[in-house]
Formats: sequence, C-alpha cells, structure tokens
Amino acid sequence: MKKIKHKKIIAVSVISLVAVATAGIGYASWVISQTNEAKIDQIQVTADNVVDNRITIKDAAVGGYAGGSNENDTTLNFGPVADSEGSITSAEATEDLTFAIHFTVEIPENSTFNGSIVAGAEIKDEAGSASSWDSNYIFNPLASSKVTLVNIASGIATAVPETTGVKVTLKESTTYTFEAVFTFGWGAYFGNKNPAEGEESYITGEGDKTLDKAIEALETIYGYNNDKIAITLSTEATN
Repeated sequence: MKKIKHKKIIAVSVISLVAVATAGIGYASWVISQTNEAKIDQIQVTADNVVDNRITIKDAAVGGYAGGSNENDTTLNFGPVADSEGSITSAEATEDLTFAIHFTVEIPENSTFNGSIVAGAEIKDEAGSASSWDSNYIFNPLASSKVTLVNIASGIATAVPETTGVKVTLKESTTYTFEAVFTFGWGAYFGNKNPAEGEESYITGEGDKTLDKAIEALETIYGYNNDKIAITLSTEATN
C-alpha cells in the first residue's frame, strides 16, 4: 500500500544583488548600489496517488454451521441433556451451546496488509445494559478482549485459532468466505460438563457439589436468560 508522501514545495524569493565599493583613502567615497532581479517560476508540484488497499469485512451474519442440526441457529441454550442416571435428570435435551458466524473478506490486489481478523464480543441484558457472566458457571470462548480468527499475510490464509472453542474454516477460496464456529460450555464449577450428564452428577452430600448448590448455580445462569451477544469483527495489524 502506498503511503502519502508529503512533498516539500520549494519557496523561491526574489534575489537582490547589492555591490558596495569604496575609494581609497584621501579620495571622496561613494557607494554604488545596484539591484538585479532573478525570477524562478513554473515549479511543478507533484503528489503521490492514494491507493485504497484496505481489507473489507462484509456480509457478517450469525447462523448455522457445517454439521449442525439447525441452519438458522442464532441462540445459545444452557439446558439439560437427556439423561436419567444422575441426580439432575431430564427427559428432553435442549442444550445448544454452539453457533457460527459467517463473513466475507475482500483483499485488494497487491495489498501488503500483514495482520489478523479478530473478533470481540459484548454481552448485554434484555434492557441493553452491559452484562457479565460468572466464568465459574459458563465457559465463554469470547471472554477475552479479542479472539484471532484469521491470520493474513500478503493475501489470506487460514490458521489455527488461538482460543479454545473457536474453529475457523475457509469455505470458498475465491471469495474468502469464512465460517467461524464458537462453542460455549459449562464452567469449572460443573466440571465443564452439563450437570445432568453422568451418573455422579451432583450426588447429595459431596462437599459443595450438592443439589442445593447446583440449583443455586443454575438459577444464576437462568438470570442470564434473554441476554444477547454482539460480535464485532475488525482487522488488526501485526506490529
């Protein structure tokens, strides 16, 4: 990408020539003053052309993903899995902790951008105010300030994302259309698995892993009901 170069414009002033002469000692002195003008004009000014080689991210949308059961999946559901052996059971599985975003990247010819496409997320409650989730209860792959999705160097290339729970695949190499899959999960308090999963899930009397504590934690998660996640995609140059 060309940079705008600030050319210096040469400033030319009128040149004055002054000749001063004196006679020898004993003679009358005089001064001869003569001014000659020299003019320089028609100085050509040039400036470098501006070439817009910015990378464009467009057509970003949330939706289903390859291998998913719902092509229009736009929700996260921290519900149970169907299991009848543990202390917390359900006859129906409603858990859905994975969703995808799709976006297209346009890179102009001869672009020399060296950097990444990153994703940042903001969680808001139903009223539109900022919300935060207890990381002990929910694993959020977008919890960090930014998540690297795609590394770019003299073109575009897929790369293994730096954050667990995110998978990026290149769908069409000619148009650079990407599918980024985000997988949320249950936090460390639940052993990173659904509390209704497994025969040893929350057996009464196991330290703080009691049913009362489990209900309290699940009620906390229920308090996040109708929260919304807003994802922002942007480019970030490599230092």
